[in-house]
Amino acid sequence: TLTNIDNSDLCLLIGVDPRKEGAILNLHLRKRYLNGGFFVANVGSQLNLTFPSLCLGLGVNSLLDIAKGRHFFCKRLRQAKRPLIIVGNSFLQLVGEGNARYILDCILNNTGVVNNHWCGLNFLNS
Repeated sequence: TLTNIDNSDLCLLIGVDPRKEGAILNLHLRKRYLNGGFFVANVGSQLNLTFPSLCLGLGVNSLLDIAKGRHFFCKRLRQAKRPLIIVGNSFLQLVGEGNARYILDCILNNTGVVNNHWCGLNFLNS
């Protein structure tokens, strides 16, 4: 939810461009970034979000490396206290529902994205 953004310290965008697909979402991400202590990274095309974000790679291989714990970003994702993952339709269309579930399950099992006190997995339907 948009409220979770205010409490988050890291956001991973997967196959989504909030500036084009969710202007309100992009405004909330920008506001959170400007408040400090917030890092944004994405898997997919290089984004122009009106605030800095780190592109971790263009395709599925980068995401598989994150899922397997082999990507340099994994350490940062594991250390985040309240990480968010926002998944877009293009990711689901690219890999299919079954593969998407597997990749996301691997990431969730190795991070604190979802636990008893926090649910940071989100989907943006455009």
